[in-house]
Amino acid sequence: YLDFIPAAERTDVVDCLNRTGRAGPEHTVEHRVVLSNGETRWMRWRNIAVPGAAGADSRILSFGTDITGEKSFAAALEDLRGAFDQMQSLANTGSFTWDLMRDRISWTAEAARLLGADARSAEPTLETFLHSVCPEDRDKMASNFKTARDKGDPFEAEFCIALPDNKRRFLQSRAEVTADPKTKLPNRLTCTLHDITDLREAEALSKCELRFRE
Repeated sequence: YLDFIPAAERTDVVDCLNRTGRAGPEHTVEHRVVLSNGETRWMRWRNIAVPGAAGADSRILSFGTDITGEKSFAAALEDLRGAFDQMQSLANTGSFTWDLMRDRISWTAEAARLLGADARSAEPTLETFLHSVCPEDRDKMASNFKTARDKGDPFEAEFCIALPDNKRRFLQSRAEVTADPKTKLPNRLTCTLHDITDLREAEALSKCELRFRE
């Protein structure tokens, strides 16, 4: 069987078998298999140590599952996610979703950038979001989200973000809430964020020029 496995992945397969029973009764490993016709498939093996009559492990049972479809779907999903992130980056638009039932938030890479957060290290929570909002807009945004969560009301609001370099970014937000079809209770909030900093700075400059001329 090892002959069907790419050479670079054979060591992991053997190590998984050797650990089973010694470093725990069960271990799992995933690897590729190259068939005789050149087709590549993915396999997931679940190895379970079976104790013998004297108590020592006497054999290992291995259950294999073809996960090629799962891997292909995951790769396609990652490609779509990358294309979506690129589209949002070009449009200066980000988004995040708040699972109201589980109280979990997930945001796109562009949403994290607009909020001045590191998408990989900053935990996506409502507190993290509100912490990035300028103090003068924080209570307003907190109230908007509370009302949307409790009553399912959508909202549109403009607010500013305090960036780490002491600069400010102006964002236009639009939030919509969907309800569970059975309970009719709000269960998901989706919010889009659009960067309107250039627009607001241009308006401020125009006002300054107008006052100068007057």
